[in-house]
Amino acid sequence: MSLRINVLGPLEVLRGDEIVTPSQPKLRRLLVLLAAEPGSVVRIETITRELWGTAPTDKHCRTIQTYVSQLRKVICPAGALTHVSRVGYRLDGARLDLGDLLAHRDAEEPDTSALALCRGEALADVSLGPVLEQHKARIDAIRIDVLDRYLRSCLRQERPQAVLDQADRITREDGRHEGLYTSLLLAFAAVGRRSEGIDVFHRLRRKRLDDGVGEPGPSVQAAYREVLAESPADTARLCEAPAQLPPDPAGFAGFTRELRIAEAALTGEPGAVAIVGSPGSGKSAFCARLANRVSHLFPDGQLHADLSVQNASEALAGFLKALRPDDRVPDNLHERVRRFQDCTTGARILVFADNVGDRAEAALLRPNSPVGAVLLACPSRIPVDLATTIVELPRLGTRELLEMFAFRVGDTRIEREPEEARALLTRCSGLPIAVASLASLLRRRPHWSIARVLRRVRENRLAFGDDELARSVRRVLTALGRTEREALFELVRRAPEQESMSVRWAAGVLEVPVGEAEQILERLVEHRLTDPVVTDSVSAASRYRIDPLYRSAVREIAEPATGEAVRTIRAW
Repeated sequence: MSLRINVLGPLEVLRGDEIVTPSQPKLRRLLVLLAAEPGSVVRIETITRELWGTAPTDKHCRTIQTYVSQLRKVICPAGALTHVSRVGYRLDGARLDLGDLLAHRDAEEPDTSALALCRGEALADVSLGPVLEQHKARIDAIRIDVLDRYLRSCLRQERPQAVLDQADRITREDGRHEGLYTSLLLAFAAVGRRSEGIDVFHRLRRKRLDDGVGEPGPSVQAAYREVLAESPADTARLCEAPAQLPPDPAGFAGFTRELRIAEAALTGEPGAVAIVGSPGSGKSAFCARLANRVSHLFPDGQLHADLSVQNASEALAGFLKALRPDDRVPDNLHERVRRFQDCTTGARILVFADNVGDRAEAALLRPNSPVGAVLLACPSRIPVDLATTIVELPRLGTRELLEMFAFRVGDTRIEREPEEARALLTRCSGLPIAVASLASLLRRRPHWSIARVLRRVRENRLAFGDDELARSVRRVLTALGRTEREALFELVRRAPEQESMSVRWAAGVLEVPVGEAEQILERLVEHRLTDPVVTDSVSAASRYRIDPLYRSAVREIAEPATGEAVRTIRAW
């Protein structure tokens, strides 16, 4: 009669053909601890550390004697438990599945019988103490090594289907076992099952990111590129893939939560992700950071267009030149769209469109691929109907603004005037563009103190926000209808500096009915130039606020104001 103990997968103890696996938790742990070192004496100190996490006491020793007596009834006469006086216990006569696994590890090529042994994690149903945790890690490392060698052997023998037969087993494993996933992806590539390989890669990536392990390593990335390259032509295209993304912005700070949400949306189920933010809120920098973080997942290319300086037709022309440099770019928009759709069919490609103000234009730039993605930086909420995910950028807090400011002007300068720096940044309305403008001024004038800049801001003797904020606001104004634009000019000219305005007050200023005034204000909210004021009272009248920095920028654009504004609104 033989005694066999299986530690790979759930614990199983066989005495001959009879299953005699003990059920009591500590009894199971003691048996596994003795079996892990067959023929060797396991010291009393090791046993008590595993079972109770302490040094041995007389009570512990008596309890261990009771456990050993119970185990002898389970394993005898197939095996023997020997007591070595004042030292510990030794298990003899047991055969472990681990021994068979070691034989496969030492073999030149593991065969299919090795798979029966790799039936799951070691000690899957045993509660483990500190000693068994170490044994489990060692056994699992051996199991993964054998499985990995078997899979690679199958690929060398050009038997990818044998690897795919183990797909369910592989995808249940820890994402850190990259060799298994590399072999699985190569097998998918070998049989042309592209979509399944892509799905496995992205599930692995999500698993690793959720576990805090990080992006898949080079071997998995290389195998993933093999999945994407279905033919020699595809491989050639990947080698020449366009990379048009703007550089990763230096000194980027904040938006940690928003980055995590947008990255998961952009890479989990690729589609259209819209990043919405008010003028100067850092949309372009956010999207550049995001796009650079995920660029390696789009090996067929990354394309970029700024729709504030070109229209969709011009952007498509640039895309086509990058994708097919030897082909002539069609003259008309319809043909450019058709050619772009043809070039991106099934491609793992990323399009980053900045300053998107029109839904129709954004739709033209979307790649024709279920594994392609488009990232939209939107100064208004108008184009977001196209998006599968919308991420709104909040105003940044003082800590994030201070981090950006320190990167630009240096820690030493802030350490000399910490309170003045904080006070200055509170005037930035949480807008990165304002911080960048002030930092630029201080770099140009190193003899100025932060206190001097703060004083000038307080006295309105500084063109706060400089031209950058004004340009950002002007881009949004061009997307407004004439009625809303001139209404904004008039409201800024007449609105109290720090107070919110009611719809009724705005209707009086614009000389329009209350309902029309509310429509105008809501369209300004859509374009992020006004903010609704949230009140606790549901019955309170609607109120809106124009940020002081936007008010200054609009005044700079609108001056000198004319009486035509009110007449235009009244006529409308």
